[in-house]
Amino acid sequence: MKDLLALRIKDLLGMNVGDSLPLSEYGNGKPSDIPISDTLYQTFQRYQEEAGLKPEDYVFPSKKGKGPLNMSSASNMITGWFRAARIEGASGVRSLRKIWEHSGSFASDSLNVAEKVDALGFLEPIAT
Repeated sequence: MKDLLALRIKDLLGMNVGDSLPLSEYGNGKPSDIPISDTLYQTFQRYQEEAGLKPEDYVFPSKKGKGPLNMSSASNMITGWFRAARIEGASGVRSLRKIWEHSGSFASDSLNVAEKVDALGFLEPIAT
């Protein structure tokens, strides 16, 4: 997550759909194999243009100072997203990573999002 937060616009310029994001796997430092999807590519292009970001700017800038967003702030934001989505028991970076890591194993089945998250042990059944 730290290397994701430390990305600068210049790190992503010139990348195309199918290229791997310049990130390392947590723990072993090996390059990750996270391909850029068409949606991610288009979103990044729009974000860069609308925010008027320069190559040296961080993709996730801190609201305080000139550095990148820190882990604590990112975790607080993610917790807020879980609350807004009414996903109980999930909070912060670890929960988001757990959901993301397991999402590939659910990609081909017909479970809805609430069932997927429930299968990971994050929430009580909710109305969807």
